Amino acid sequence: MTLSTVLEGVPLTLLGDAETGLSMTDKGIEMYQGITAPTMWPLILHLRGLVHSYSGHPDRGLALIDEAVALVGSDDFPDIWISRGDVMRLLPAPDLEGAEGWYRDAIEAANAKRLRTHELRALDPACRPDAGSGGKSRWER
Repeated sequence: MTLSTVLEGVPLTLLGDAETGLSMTDKGIEMYQGITAPTMWPLILHLRGLVHSYSGHPDRGLALIDEAVALVGSDDFPDIWISRGDVMRLLPAPDLEGAEGWYRDAIEAANAKRLRTHELRALDPACRPDAGSGGKSRWER
């Protein structure tokens, strides 16, 4: 129930129902925090960061994603690094150069682990949210 609540909140947010998505994600995380062995915690922090970012709170989202980055190894989760770059593009003052550094690191990590989908996602600018677009990528507009 806890993880499914979080996972249901993410697409709701990305599809435009930010209030419901954020509420569901936060509720699921509150329930999850009572579990003694939170093996999925970096993933959950990452998803929570995305929900906050796409709900108009990219600074809070970035802080949550940074918590996830601090919990994982240097090349374990390139998807988190891609998301960090995406959120940097959503900041009120987008850090495009900083975002590119995170994308490059994600490409290297994905390449080393042969995670081709992650590598392509980090390489493809059409998948990235454009600054000032409300979080939409070029293919979504």
